[in-house]
Amino acid sequence: MIFISHNHKDKPLVDMIARQLEISFGRDNIFYDSWSIQPGDSIIGKMNEGLQQTSIFFYFLSQNSLNGITRVAISIDFCY
Repeated sequence: MIFISHNHKDKPLVDMIARQLEISFGRDNIFYDSWSIQPGDSIIGKMNEGLQQTSIFFYFLSQNSLNGITRVAISIDFCY
Protein backbone atom coordinates (compact mmCIF):
# COMPACT_ATOMS: atom_id res chain seq x y z
CA MET A 1 0.00 0.00 0.00
CA ILE A 2 1.20 3.50 -0.87
CA PHE A 3 0.10 6.13 1.66
CA ILE A 4 -0.08 9.65 0.22
CA SER A 5 0.23 12.50 2.71
CA HIS A 6 -0.06 16.12 1.62
CA ASN A 7 -1.22 19.60 2.52
CA HIS A 8 -4.73 20.32 1.25
CA LYS A 9 -3.43 23.42 -0.56
CA ASP A 10 -1.38 21.09 -2.80
CA LYS A 11 -4.42 18.94 -3.69
CA PRO A 12 -4.52 19.81 -7.44
CA LEU A 13 -0.94 18.67 -8.03
CA VAL A 14 -1.10 15.72 -5.64
CA ASP A 15 -4.34 14.59 -7.29
CA MET A 16 -2.56 14.31 -10.64
CA ILE A 17 0.21 12.25 -9.03
CA ALA A 18 -2.30 10.03 -7.22
CA ARG A 19 -4.13 9.32 -10.48
CA GLN A 20 -0.88 8.30 -12.17
CA LEU A 21 -0.10 5.99 -9.25
CA GLU A 22 -3.62 4.60 -9.53
CA ILE A 23 -2.97 3.66 -13.18
CA SER A 24 0.25 1.87 -12.23
CA PHE A 25 -0.73 0.24 -8.93
CA GLY A 26 -4.54 0.29 -8.74
CA ARG A 27 -6.75 2.34 -6.45
CA ASP A 28 -6.97 -0.46 -3.87
CA ASN A 29 -3.20 -0.24 -3.34
CA ILE A 30 -3.15 3.48 -2.57
CA PHE A 31 -4.34 5.34 0.49
CA TYR A 32 -5.38 8.77 -0.74
CA ASP A 33 -7.83 10.80 1.31
CA SER A 34 -10.01 11.73 -1.66
CA TRP A 35 -11.00 8.13 -2.26
CA SER A 36 -9.98 6.32 0.95
CA ILE A 37 -11.97 8.39 3.44
CA GLN A 38 -15.72 8.67 2.96
CA PRO A 39 -18.16 11.09 4.62
CA GLY A 40 -18.95 9.84 8.10
CA ASP A 41 -15.71 7.83 8.42
CA SER A 42 -13.37 8.44 11.33
CA ILE A 43 -10.51 10.32 9.68
CA ILE A 44 -7.95 9.20 12.27
CA GLY A 45 -9.32 5.65 12.20
CA LYS A 46 -9.07 5.44 8.41
CA MET A 47 -5.59 6.93 8.44
CA ASN A 48 -4.49 4.37 11.04
CA GLU A 49 -5.95 1.54 8.93
CA GLY A 50 -4.12 2.83 5.86
CA LEU A 51 -0.84 3.24 7.71
CA GLN A 52 -1.01 -0.30 9.10
CA GLN A 53 -1.05 -1.60 5.53
CA THR A 54 1.53 0.84 4.18
CA SER A 55 4.81 -0.28 2.67
CA ILE A 56 5.53 3.05 0.95
CA PHE A 57 4.89 6.43 2.59
CA PHE A 58 4.76 9.26 0.05
CA TYR A 59 4.92 12.66 1.73
CA PHE A 60 4.47 15.54 -0.67
CA LEU A 61 6.85 18.18 0.65
CA SER A 62 6.11 21.75 -0.39
CA GLN A 63 6.15 25.26 1.00
CA ASN A 64 2.53 24.71 2.00
CA SER A 65 3.39 21.62 4.01
CA LEU A 66 6.37 23.35 5.63
CA ASN A 67 4.11 26.21 6.67
CA GLY A 68 1.86 23.64 8.36
CA ILE A 69 4.72 21.91 10.17
CA THR A 70 2.51 20.75 13.06
CA ARG A 71 0.48 18.66 10.64
CA VAL A 72 3.71 17.30 9.16
CA ALA A 73 4.83 16.17 12.59
CA ILE A 74 1.46 14.49 13.22
CA SER A 75 1.58 12.72 9.85
CA ILE A 76 5.14 11.50 10.40
CA ASP A 77 4.30 10.42 13.95
CA PHE A 78 1.58 8.12 12.55
CA CYS A 79 4.26 6.27 10.58
CA TYR A 80 6.02 5.11 13.73
